[in-house]
Amino acid sequence: MLVGGLVLTALFLLTAIFAPLIAPFGFSQISDAEGNFPSQQAPGGKHLWGTTVGSYDVFSRVVWGPRRPSW
Repeated sequence: MLVGGLVLTALFLLTAIFAPLIAPFGFSQISDAEGNFPSQQAPGGKHLWGTTVGSYDVFSRVVWGPRRPSW
């Protein structure tokens, strides 16, 4: 259990550290050079995990999440 917890913690920290390299879009980015992201797009293509109602890329927000302050 200790090793499993350490591995998960290490993955969480590495994701937070390398978020700018992993995430294709910024945390609050809702558009790119091609225009605004579609609302509630299904997973696949440019948006691996789809988009939200607010047109945010879900994968990018999950990767950037650990770097955001919780306050």
